[in-house]
Amino acid sequence: MKCQVGRQSSNIWAYYEKKLISDIIQQSSVAQMTTDIWTSQATEGYLTLTLHYINHQWEYKNCVLATRETHTGINIVKEISAICDEFKIKHDTITGLVSDNASSIIVCAPELNVPHYRCFGHTLQLSVTGGSVIASQELKIRQKQMHIPENALIIDCVTSWHSTYDMFERLLQQFCSLCCAT
Repeated sequence: MKCQVGRQSSNIWAYYEKKLISDIIQQSSVAQMTTDIWTSQATEGYLTLTLHYINHQWEYKNCVLATRETHTGINIVKEISAICDEFKIKHDTITGLVSDNASSIIVCAPELNVPHYRCFGHTLQLSVTGGSVIASQELKIRQKQMHIPENALIIDCVTSWHSTYDMFERLLQQFCSLCCAT
């Protein structure tokens, strides 16, 4: 019985939370969406959709609408459309969708019939890491000369909790070759 009450109360909360968000969204005449797609360590694909808008008091607001399991561009279109339907978001309200440069979202964006913008920060990051090819090649040369394992450096990522540890562990492992390469 205790478990049933818990499930019922969480279902009631989910209903009212969705209704509250829908009511708030209805007050805005335009909104933008951002989405991110990632793969878990269990190789399951996930999509999160966030809505951004300005309310009647000219305050910037945003809310995560949903996180769903999805894999392909076609499924992404279906999931984003389903989420918009759940929250009663009208297509003409959405003035843009911002995402990273993942091929799956680029393929599906035209199907959503909203302007798609690639995230400037993500594009800049790709440019910066692309420029580090020469440094990586120099590091490999030094690793061979010093008979140190030829491992690439690891960069921490805020969405991956263990990546900072992995980054420092690799830095310690490659410290000598890094000093010689600079």
